[in-house]
Amino acid sequence: MKFSDLKLKVIRLLQDEDISAETLHDAATAALDAILPWFALRSSVKLTGDGEKDTFTLPADLYEIDAVMLSASGETLPQAVLQPGNIRGAVHSWGDWIEFPYGSISFSKVLKTGEELTLLYRSHWPKPEDLNDDDYEFSTPEYTHNPIVIYAAAHALTSKASETANIRQFSTRVDSGNPEHNPIADRVDFLHRLFTTEMDRHPRQIAGARA
Repeated sequence: MKFSDLKLKVIRLLQDEDISAETLHDAATAALDAILPWFALRSSVKLTGDGEKDTFTLPADLYEIDAVMLSASGETLPQAVLQPGNIRGAVHSWGDWIEFPYGSISFSKVLKTGEELTLLYRSHWPKPEDLNDDDYEFSTPEYTHNPIVIYAAAHALTSKASETANIRQFSTRVDSGNPEHNPIADRVDFLHRLFTTEMDRHPRQIAGARA
């Protein structure tokens, strides 16, 4: 799906051509993040020890760590279980790992010089940087395209829902029994539920090993 396709589908779904390029771009990037709990991009990176440090900076595009394994053997290292009575690194000769502090992964033991680990993780999907790059091709699987359009439409409506709430143009609907009635906000909620339903129709991506 190209960026131009997403824009046209959002406009058709909302039946509203008065949507700015900035709003459509924000909606597209938000939708790419929204699908991550179901399906993220699989990525990996090598971590090589220097005999001194036990903490490494995580990739900037990381969403969630799946597993850490020995590059030579493929053996998976356990994630640290922080609970009373546990001793970090006691389960495995290589120790264990924990995502701490923010943006880093720490090991209970220092990696020796030349020792190599492979970090398997789920990452964010690439996003269009140019507001008007209509030829940009989304790299997400085809089955996610419809949910992405639905979520993008909901995001595009959010600013209008906020605007109508502020001017309270619907607050005089006494016949509705709800003085805070806002049909645009209701439509946003409907689209969010539809997005979740569409994503739930497909199996969630299997997470990596956990201790």
